[in-house]
Amino acid sequence: MANSLAQTERLAWLGWHSLPVLHIESPAFSGTLGVLILAVRENKVELKGVPLVALSRAYMDYLMAIGDTDVESAALALSALAYLVERKAAHILPRVEDEEEEDDEVISSFVLPTVEKFQPALAALIERREERGRWFFRHGDPGGYENVVAPTGVGPDALARAFATLMAKAEPDPLPILGRPRRSMAEQIQIVWKALPLVPQSLVDIVPPPFTRSEAVWWFLALLELIRLGQASVVMDGEDVRFGQAGSMPEGVPHLG
Repeated sequence: MANSLAQTERLAWLGWHSLPVLHIESPAFSGTLGVLILAVRENKVELKGVPLVALSRAYMDYLMAIGDTDVESAALALSALAYLVERKAAHILPRVEDEEEEDDEVISSFVLPTVEKFQPALAALIERREERGRWFFRHGDPGGYENVVAPTGVGPDALARAFATLMAKAEPDPLPILGRPRRSMAEQIQIVWKALPLVPQSLVDIVPPPFTRSEAVWWFLALLELIRLGQASVVMDGEDVRFGQAGSMPEGVPHLG
């Protein structure tokens, strides 16, 4: 009685608290399902010699007998049976050590390629990295960069203030229209050049209102290109920057007239 109670407590501690009494008879083991589980866990029984087919048949007979009156016990018995099948399969499968030895042989036969094989690829990657660095990253020495604005005596801070003043008067952009044709910078340059007065004026007086923030950006970019080409003049009037027309229509810009 005490031994049976102890077995029940140990099974309950393992999660099988209400196993049905399923008997199995074999040369290697004779007893119930619960006793078999404990014996396997304590390495007292070699599962390789225990035919689980008989236990599976006993489980099927048990299911036919109870119907659907005790689903919990049936589920616990099935999990216990699955545990035994898994343990037996682990004994039948090849040993892990054998697979590791085969892997060691494959690794030992693998020969790393020499560095010379990758030299062309490394040289190409280094060249592209340097090219990317010249285009997308700034360094402390500005000598290697082209001055995008022709020398006018007006510093970049003054140009930035003029752009900030223009953006302050711009209206928010509406929602973008899908499928809208892409804007042409060449056409924008011609529009800006035609709008530039012969007598320099401030940028907010040149750009016709109303204009959106994106239109302000397009105007300023086109103006910078005209300054670079020498087709727009830039002068300082106190703290104000004034822009005017200089030269003729830039070459390569289509005539819209």
